[in-house]
Amino acid sequence: FFLMIRRPPRSTLFPYTTLFRSGFGINRQLRLPSDLARFSKAHPGIRVSLEDRTSAEIQQLIAEGEADVGIFTGPVIEPRIRCWPYQTGRLGVIVPKHHGLARMESVKFADLLDEDLVGVHAGAAVQHLLHDQAKSLGKPLRNRLQVRGFDAIAQLVEADLGVSVIPALVAQRLEKLFAIRYIPLDEPWAEREHVLAVKPQEVLPNAVKRFVETVCPAARASLRSHLAPRG
Repeated sequence: FFLMIRRPPRSTLFPYTTLFRSGFGINRQLRLPSDLARFSKAHPGIRVSLEDRTSAEIQQLIAEGEADVGIFTGPVIEPRIRCWPYQTGRLGVIVPKHHGLARMESVKFADLLDEDLVGVHAGAAVQHLLHDQAKSLGKPLRNRLQVRGFDAIAQLVEADLGVSVIPALVAQRLEKLFAIRYIPLDEPWAEREHVLAVKPQEVLPNAVKRFVETVCPAARASLRSHLAPRG
């Protein structure tokens, strides 16, 4: 899940935030939905909307001053932004219920490299991660399809068009809705960190500062001590 907040348009009567996401809907492995609800209740005058961006795009937009805040999964590739830990999550695997791997208690990534993969859209951080891991094992990814939306991925896996690597908590939810099986991915890199990022500046816009302080305890201490983020 990728998110960023833009400065309010001048024509807007109330502070206005735009949250850019990765196209999967709100990722259910994140605490972000409850954070957004808490923030909206505390600051009802700040309007929020959701749109799509990739991790790399968000980092660039923050660095160039086109966006104020981002929440995304690493790697952090932009040196001109300041990041704090937001939340960790794990990746898991979904396979058709009748698949040969469905009886496994856990799988290694190498177990998947001879399988057709139903992947997320090009440019997504997880897609880059899987490509790099496959390359380190000396094999290419067999991407059969790349789509937007976890429900769409689950339907294609259910139809026996491949297996997929997606967030574990999302996979566990989808296992109850589709004829698929969730299997833990037994790799150290399967645990991923979501970070919150801002562009270093002397004073954050008030609405942005309130958002950051509400959702990110790690950033709150820095901001309240009047330490400007540094890259």
